[in-house]
Amino acid sequence: RPETIKTGELVFEKYLGDHVRVSASGFVYRIKGLISQQSNPETGLITFANRAGAGSKGLEFEIDSKFGPGFEGKVSYTLQRTQDQAPKDTLTNSPRHLGKLNVIAPLFKRRVFAGFELQYTSQRRTLIGPDTPAFVLSNLTLFGPKLTKGLDASFGVYNLFNQKYADPGGEEH
Repeated sequence: RPETIKTGELVFEKYLGDHVRVSASGFVYRIKGLISQQSNPETGLITFANRAGAGSKGLEFEIDSKFGPGFEGKVSYTLQRTQDQAPKDTLTNSPRHLGKLNVIAPLFKRRVFAGFELQYTSQRRTLIGPDTPAFVLSNLTLFGPKLTKGLDASFGVYNLFNQKYADPGGEEH
């Protein structure tokens, strides 16, 4: 059967002067008939089936600003809890904390920009072992919008400092 979801979100947003925006939101998701992988104990094969469901609730905070010609910054943080309906266990691969920092600065006459991003992901539950450790990734992007008529260009380096991290796998792994 198809899964169904009911969502609710309440958002507060405020501009502080001409250049700064702050927002806070709370959210609730209720999923019924969640489609999930499971192992068939008789055959050992992995199949898809509906589970009872899951729910998630959380808070998100964000501040962003445009300060000076071509300079931008944004900081966000999310606190969330995602659980099965029965039993009330935290779902695998569901971080409790997420954080992000983005900064953009002009490099050459507002035609070439540099963007730097930090992403934080807290530990996540795995199927059979210890939680994955928390990690911070950094990315750097150079981009030139409208370098010439019809030409935008970008170059990115992801995981700039070669951070070692792991993502929880599913049963098929």
